[in-house]
Amino acid sequence: MGGPREGDHILICTGEGSLKAKNTRRDPRVSLSIVDFHDPYQEAQLRDRVVERGPDGDFTYGDPNSIKYTGKPFPFRSPEGRVALVIEIEKARYTDTPSSLLNIRRPSDASLRILGIAGA
Repeated sequence: MGGPREGDHILICTGEGSLKAKNTRRDPRVSLSIVDFHDPYQEAQLRDRVVERGPDGDFTYGDPNSIKYTGKPFPFRSPEGRVALVIEIEKARYTDTPSSLLNIRRPSDASLRILGIAGA
């Protein structure tokens, strides 16, 4: 899973004024959905709870995640109001829908002509 972890917890870094920080102050329940980039029918769904929040003004948690994905420290260096949310997973579910169950059908020739790709 992408994102810093601390043991079995997931760390999400954000601004204290962000919608996710505001919403989790009011209600600590969160859910995460992780979809495989190469196969969007493989998905992990996590039901979680923010169990701790703390300042991340020195980017202790934000920088490693940014470096992992971009090769560079987190670019917006205003440390005021940075917060790390510690999330505990309460329920996890994995789904993988085989393509044979998806009822995928080829578009009609008329539809392809309308789209300008007749004969495709």
